[in-house]
Amino acid sequence: MDEEEFTRLFGIYRLSVYRIAYCQLRNAADAEDVTQEVFLKLYTSPPRYADDAQAKAWLIRVAINRCRDLQRSRRYRQYEELSEELAASAPEEERLLAVIGQLKPKLRCVMFMYYYEEYSVKEIAALLKVTQSAVTTRLMRGRTELRALLEKEGL
Repeated sequence: MDEEEFTRLFGIYRLSVYRIAYCQLRNAADAEDVTQEVFLKLYTSPPRYADDAQAKAWLIRVAINRCRDLQRSRRYRQYEELSEELAASAPEEERLLAVIGQLKPKLRCVMFMYYYEEYSVKEIAALLKVTQSAVTTRLMRGRTELRALLEKEGL
């Protein structure tokens, strides 16, 4: 992969990768680290892909896998959550992402990919290697839980 192609992909997809990592990890610093690691992997061992959609799918898959690895690590389990005061002072989108971050990981990932990344149910199922009905069920449960959390938060 040449530097120009890498720079182009980085410019297009860095926010998407960061948002997915933030939604999974609920920590800006860790999300930045994961984003950096994903693009480092892209630069050092680029996959073969036919178009930008496949590149985006690869980046998202790598980001999700890296987040899962990080969550399994012992170091990650020792973090403390942000105080409510800090969460309340965050900009509106970050507050919404923080509320989405309170969902179970399976629901959180599907909700984010569907609403923020605008993937279809079929595409999400292929990326996560689950059935389409599982994605639909997770979306339904995620909406229900998100509605309850939003009412609780007063958003």
